[in-house]
Amino acid sequence: MRKLAPFLAALALLVVATAGARAETGAVVQAGVAAAVRGQVEQVSMAPASTVGRIVESGDPIYLGDEIRTGPRAGLQVLLMDETVFTIGPESALVIDIFVYDPETDSGEVAARIVSGVFRFVSGRIARREPSDMTVHLPVGIIGIRGTAVAGRLADDSATVVLLGPGEDNNAGERPGRIVVGNDNGSVEVTRPGFGVEMGAFTPPTTPVRMPASLIAGLAADLSPPPPTTDPAAGTDESGASGPTPPGATQPVDQGAPVTQQAGQTVAAALGPSVTTATIDTVAQQLSDESFASAQDAASTFTDVTTFEQLRGIPSGTATYSDNNIALVATSGVGNGAYNVTATIDFGARDIQLDLSGNYSLGGAAGLDVTPTNGFQVFDYSGKTGNASGGPDPFTTNGGHTGTLSLRFRNDVNSGQFARFMDHKLEITDGVGNTIATEGGETTATRQ
Repeated sequence: MRKLAPFLAALALLVVATAGARAETGAVVQAGVAAAVRGQVEQVSMAPASTVGRIVESGDPIYLGDEIRTGPRAGLQVLLMDETVFTIGPESALVIDIFVYDPETDSGEVAARIVSGVFRFVSGRIARREPSDMTVHLPVGIIGIRGTAVAGRLADDSATVVLLGPGEDNNAGERPGRIVVGNDNGSVEVTRPGFGVEMGAFTPPTTPVRMPASLIAGLAADLSPPPPTTDPAAGTDESGASGPTPPGATQPVDQGAPVTQQAGQTVAAALGPSVTTATIDTVAQQLSDESFASAQDAASTFTDVTTFEQLRGIPSGTATYSDNNIALVATSGVGNGAYNVTATIDFGARDIQLDLSGNYSLGGAAGLDVTPTNGFQVFDYSGKTGNASGGPDPFTTNGGHTGTLSLRFRNDVNSGQFARFMDHKLEITDGVGNTIATEGGETTATRQ
């Protein structure tokens, strides 16, 4: 996107001037420019008297309120002046309803509608400055943007929405992004790249889950269709795009002059020879590849193993785990018992507060309390690395035996929540080789 900065800055100034001039005459207002156009793409005015669409080529202007429609194996990107990028794939439709932008302050508003098909968008300067100033409407709901990249697919009365961009806990130095997806039946927040939701016209969004790699790959493929192959003898190529104009045919237009005379060409000329449609298309394709690569990597590498780095990436709040009456059984010698454990992670302080109690018998001695006597309270993880497992140093029980508590934290691979689960194990040994231990327990965190 840095390569397009001069182009977008100049385009912003030009379009602002153009929009002002057209506003005085009641004419159409340009919102952005088409890029990476492949196959047959039409721009259809929603004005009551308009019935014919104009063929769109890379570099052409995109007007507010017009519906951008793609044919089979077609697609394009729409670049707005604040660096917002919308992409639609085959047999899809998009409308930019509102675009107001002040390049000096990066303030404004973006509102768009995905009418049908497959889509992706990358939020720009407006959403980065004030997330609530950008919304994307679907036939079954709405997406609130919090500075990120999103993809999805519409089918009948349902929608699938996937977060592509950096989430709350990314470690790449990117500003955290998230989306809020909802309709009249409810809403959910998605914060983990590669995770998403489904929703219907009469059903709320599902709980966020990790989307299958095949689904993400399918979206990427549809939004990056293969280059069309033109048959010079035909009026269309295999993608449905227009080929040579048959004799006697006229080019459909709904506003103004033919495509070769549209403002998109004028814009490119005004910006100078260094900015070409080839440059725009190249950068547009890079944006597509990078956004999906991020999501696919995040979805495939997110495992149930929590790391201390992930815990430190959660800036505040607590998570509490509690498990009671966990059986202790003899692994050598004679003994049995039970224990209770509560652990609270304080993410801001980067420590784990522990509470352990219970009773056991070991080597024939009964009723010995497992509560430690040497200040068994806090486990500090601020300087630890690797998997979030281990525990405090071995302690001496009230019965004079050695106790060892082991902890392991795990992520929820379905919802994408870090440290959703805690596994724990207690082992107690005496001085003559008798040992009792839990077979292992599991608790579920309640994130405060």
